[in-house]
Amino acid sequence: MSQIIVTASQGGGGGALNTLTPSVGGVVSPTIGGTIKLLNGTNINTVGTTNQIVFNLSPTLTGMTSLTFTAAGAITTTGAGALTITTPSGGMIFRGLTAGFLQSEWRTIQKAVQTTDATPTNILSIPLANHLMVSVKALINGFQDDYSDSVGGEILVTAYRAAAGNIILVGAPIINVNYSNPVDTSDIDAVINVGTESLEIQVIGVAAQNWNWVSTISYMYTITA
Repeated sequence: MSQIIVTASQGGGGGALNTLTPSVGGVVSPTIGGTIKLLNGTNINTVGTTNQIVFNLSPTLTGMTSLTFTAAGAITTTGAGALTITTPSGGMIFRGLTAGFLQSEWRTIQKAVQTTDATPTNILSIPLANHLMVSVKALINGFQDDYSDSVGGEILVTAYRAAAGNIILVGAPIINVNYSNPVDTSDIDAVINVGTESLEIQVIGVAAQNWNWVSTISYMYTITA
C-alpha cells in the first residue's frame, strides 16, 4: 500500500519554520517551530493565510490509498468557523476497535438520487459478507423539483449475515416520516435483498413527478465471529 505520512511538531520557542523537507513554496501562517516532513519525498505546495495551512499533493501519487497524520492529541478547531470535510465518494470512516469480534467500522456518507415515478429506488445499498452485522441510521430529505411538495424522515435498521446463508433483517425497520402534504404518496424504506446479500435504503417518489432525494447515512459494521 502506498502511503503518505505528514508529521508536524512545535519547537520550544516557536518562531519561524526552521526545518522543512522537502521545500515548500508559498507562505506558512501562523509560523511553526519544528518540523514538517513528507516522508516519501513528494513535494508539498503550501499556501497559507491567517490560521490556515493548505497542503496540495503534487504530482498525483499513483496507487496512493491513504494520507496519515501522526499526532499526540486531538485535532482541534477554534473560533467561529466550521471544520469542513469533503469526501464526495467514499464518505468518512472511524475505527476505534481493531481486534477480533470487537473489530468495527463507523461510516458516514452522503448520497443523492432523482426519481421520476413511484418505483422504489435505492439511495444506498450496503452488501454484507459472512459474519457481518450492520446497523444503519439514515436521514433523508426529498422534494418535488418545483419545490411544491417535500418529505423528510429517518430510518433505523439492523441486518446481519451468519457463516452461511442469506442476509437477515433484525426485527423491523424503525421509520419516521414527515410530509408537507398529508396525502402525499412519496415514502422512504429499508429492505433486504437476498439476491445481492445487501441492505438497501430506498426512496419512493410519485408517478409522473420528478423528486430529488438527499440522504446522510451513518452505519456501523461489526464482525460477529
